[in-house]
Amino acid sequence: MRRNQIIAATCLVALLVCPLAASGSGLYVPSVGVRAGVLGGAFVGLADDHSAVHYNPAGIYQIRGFQVGVSLQDAVPLASREGRIRFDGASGFSIPVRDVIEATSEVNHYFIPGVYVYADGGPIDKIGICAYTLADYGVEWAGDKLYDDILDEYATLPDDPAGHRMVMGDAPDFESHVTGYVISPVLAKRFSDKLSIGISGHVLLASLDLKDGGWYEVSVPESSKLYPYQTDESLTGTGYGATVGALYHVNPQISVGLSVRTPITVTMEGEIEVDSPLAEFVSEKQDEDFELTFPLWAAGGVAYRDFLFDGLTMTADLHWTQWSEVSGFSRNLANELPPVELLTDFEWEDALGVHVGFDYRLSRASSLMLGYSTEDAVTSNEDFTFVMPQQGHSRFSFGFQQRQDRWTLDLGLMYYIGETITVPTSSQRNSDYSQGKNLRDALVPSVAFTYLF
Repeated sequence: MRRNQIIAATCLVALLVCPLAASGSGLYVPSVGVRAGVLGGAFVGLADDHSAVHYNPAGIYQIRGFQVGVSLQDAVPLASREGRIRFDGASGFSIPVRDVIEATSEVNHYFIPGVYVYADGGPIDKIGICAYTLADYGVEWAGDKLYDDILDEYATLPDDPAGHRMVMGDAPDFESHVTGYVISPVLAKRFSDKLSIGISGHVLLASLDLKDGGWYEVSVPESSKLYPYQTDESLTGTGYGATVGALYHVNPQISVGLSVRTPITVTMEGEIEVDSPLAEFVSEKQDEDFELTFPLWAAGGVAYRDFLFDGLTMTADLHWTQWSEVSGFSRNLANELPPVELLTDFEWEDALGVHVGFDYRLSRASSLMLGYSTEDAVTSNEDFTFVMPQQGHSRFSFGFQQRQDRWTLDLGLMYYIGETITVPTSSQRNSDYSQGKNLRDALVPSVAFTYLF
């Protein structure tokens, strides 16, 4: 036992000094597979169920016979913000209408499915075909929640040098939803009792829906008018990539895994339009395209079975993602857009995450699972925008597994606690509706069922 503990400790130290891993913030990935997610995403060194296609394809050889699995998660973003509002235009840099606003995002449900089919592959130990969700992120801010109080105060400011103030339209909405659905053929080959290698190919079907907006103030004789503008984009695209993984069993108790996913660049094509009661800020719907990159992903992990006592498995990963290569949207348009603010460049940074999980076998038929992870933010406070996912977070998770000879049921609950980001009022990169305190949490209940034929 002591020798195994020394080996496991050595593997953990190696993980901590090597910049390897996956996930990170950026495009929000609740998890692929329920058990892997409940174990805090620490699955690279274990990789012993259907979600290995994502974390480490070398592990699929551990799946028995012809097996079909399905999973479903419900990601519920819970975001809030407190901050300031600025109206561009006649009054200069800002109007001190209200120093602090308080708003919460809409409580939407983003359903995240997965289907996994595996079979014995003859000279190739295991083959499979899987369809699952690689990325799913969304947040929606209703304009009336952000602006109603501010617009009331705007229209009734005392000692108004411009005279009467008028609001000329409804408040714009703010929304983003990025999805990446993957079709993955996968195979794994054992080269010895200790070493296996696996590879999964990826056909990525991506979509992006984005709403943004703002206000522009125009001075007219003896009054001031405030005009909203709303931008609306909807695009889809396809990209290709692969994940290569290795799994090495040091002994029956300890295994170590490494995994790398190539960047997947998708050419997004769709339409954009800008609408406003102010004629200069109107642009009819037109075609646009740009490249969206799901960046380089690499992972390293260790699993220790019968850790401390019989029936307890401990897993630990480091996760790193090269978000710095995601530069934003360089739009190709047929016609020039009005001079409105658009979400264009991200200034994202590489992210590192630490993931830990525990699986305790209560009996032959059931297990309890716990997990924790923490991941870096992908941007500085000055470069934050509340429409896109840029905050670091911690994840706490709990789950239960019930097994019979031919089927397995996994139930899980994950809660993401977002890092609080305070955007300083001196930030010139952001319009003032991003300035202030921003918090983003998420609740993710999940279920998976597998059947061995």
